[in-house]
Amino acid sequence: MSKQLTALFIRLFSLWLALMGLQIYFIFYASKALLQIPFYLSLLCIALPVLLAVVLWKFPLAIAEKLLNGIHSPEEKTSISSRDIAAIASVVIGLWTVINALPNAVGGFVTVIGLFREGMFDTSYAMSKLAILLQFGIGSYLIFRPWSLANRIFPTHAIADQ
Repeated sequence: MSKQLTALFIRLFSLWLALMGLQIYFIFYASKALLQIPFYLSLLCIALPVLLAVVLWKFPLAIAEKLLNGIHSPEEKTSISSRDIAAIASVVIGLWTVINALPNAVGGFVTVIGLFREGMFDTSYAMSKLAILLQFGIGSYLIFRPWSLANRIFPTHAIADQ
């Protein structure tokens, strides 16, 4: 049950990534005259989320299996443990965190390219974008290490006492 639920969220995330790729296309199309971005760079920024969306859409159960490796409850049961729910929530919150960071990252990337071309880039702007990198890092940690959070929330000895 938990793997199917996570696979559902992965498919929803892949749909969002495909829409983000479309949004990135329009961002680059609208700013191409202003920033004079090389075609290969804009194509790369558009292709990455779309290709990732295709991979996520094609293999959601395999990805869910890797992300939730170690679930203790059998798939046939409808009830799942609190630790399993915490692991699933960690993956979902991590996906949501990464989703919220993507538009800012694309806008920041386009702005940095423009500032470099104009020779106006300074370190204060780079430091302001550090929060986006931190958000990506936290989201990635929640996605790829859901059991570490679940084990902190529900330690093994606390569950054994119940």
